[in-house]
Amino acid sequence: LLAWAEPVDQDLVSWASVKESIERTFYNANPSAAYEIEVIEAANRKTLIAALQSGAFHIFHFSGHGVVKNGIGHLVLQNRRDESDFLRADELGNLLRGRDVRLAVLSACDTASGDFK
Repeated sequence: LLAWAEPVDQDLVSWASVKESIERTFYNANPSAAYEIEVIEAANRKTLIAALQSGAFHIFHFSGHGVVKNGIGHLVLQNRRDESDFLRADELGNLLRGRDVRLAVLSACDTASGDFK
């Protein structure tokens, strides 16, 4: 599952080049392997939750922006006006918990930052 978000109030991220790079890497590693990449374009809470509930994904990859607010890491999703909607790290953890996700890749600034006390 590849989710990307590009709120209008943030710098632009080339999600298409990220998807192309992932597909090329998988194909070059094993051209005969069967895999499928489901893409959530302009990810928001509703579309992300619906996608995670719709099936079993082994890899979750987010491409977009990340920030730390008050010591807590957030992914930056989009709201209905295509502006920033901040998803806390613990909220993402709860969404992924109990699913078949074996690897979560967060391609966003500050995703390794925060208050880890």
